[in-house]
Amino acid sequence: MSSFRLDRGSLHIDGPVQTSPEGFRVFPSIATRTGVFPYKRKDGRIQWELRHPDDVLRADSLATLALKPVTNEHPSEDVTPENWEKHAVGQTLQDVHGVDDPTIHDFGFVRVGLTINRKDALDLVDEGKVQLSCGYHCDVDEERGTYHGKPYT
Repeated sequence: MSSFRLDRGSLHIDGPVQTSPEGFRVFPSIATRTGVFPYKRKDGRIQWELRHPDDVLRADSLATLALKPVTNEHPSEDVTPENWEKHAVGQTLQDVHGVDDPTIHDFGFVRVGLTINRKDALDLVDEGKVQLSCGYHCDVDEERGTYHGKPYT
């Protein structure tokens, strides 16, 4: 079953921020991670879903995060070539890679560089905004289990 998910988290700076001579900034970031996460169903109940490293960190899955618009908050519509200039404040970069190394973290994660180019969004970051959130389409398999001691439904 294909679904749309929003994962909210913090803007993780994973290295030095670079600033161009024009004032644009590149943030080396951790965009998302693997594990068991809560998602609110349409009826208001919480469903715990597993985002397994074998799925999230696959090369074809990682490639879907490259060169995508970065927005300020989640727009109420998918960002497309027809509306990107209304929503985009920057873009993810080409280099997206997964890390599944228990010596670094007890979960897998995805590294991606992203630019923020619009002044209003840069001002929000300067004022302390740290939220980074991926919106994505995914296939959801209905199953129950436990992953690293956490049950999922």
